[in-house]
Amino acid sequence: MLKPLGDGNRYRLDAVLPSQPTAQQLSELTPGSEEAPRPTLVPDELSNTLDRYVHDITSPGKRLAAMIDALKTNGYLSHGVAPDEPPSRSGHAADRITQLLTDQRMIGDQEQYAVTAALMARELGFPARVVFGFDPGRRSGPSAGPIAVHCSDVSAWIEVGTARAESSSWSSS
Repeated sequence: MLKPLGDGNRYRLDAVLPSQPTAQQLSELTPGSEEAPRPTLVPDELSNTLDRYVHDITSPGKRLAAMIDALKTNGYLSHGVAPDEPPSRSGHAADRITQLLTDQRMIGDQEQYAVTAALMARELGFPARVVFGFDPGRRSGPSAGPIAVHCSDVSAWIEVGTARAESSSWSSS
């Protein structure tokens, strides 16, 4: 029988952190052949917004890079909890993603942007999934000792299935 975590429990993880792909690296990617479950409901506004972001671009990788760049450029990251942050409604269902894409000012959290980016990547033909975890990039410098992880250290991002000459792989974005 498993015991629940309690005070004093510790977890050790040794990891090699992947580097973030550059716009040039993204533009050279082609979709992988991995199977990803199809979403049951994709908001119409998602396709309309994606078309505005990539309408004149033909290369799959360049379309992916343009989509990610447009979300970064047009979006405002907010959890709506700090006094200086604008409010951000929680959730990542179709109605919340529609609101994110149709509000006058696009405001959301990492989870909402990751869901939006993953759905858009799939519309572009790339298998994609949302990943939740600790974002070590938010820490300054390497740590030789233990790091306390708090709820505020958790983030969301996407992994995109790509075709590469040596093998098929998932790339973080």
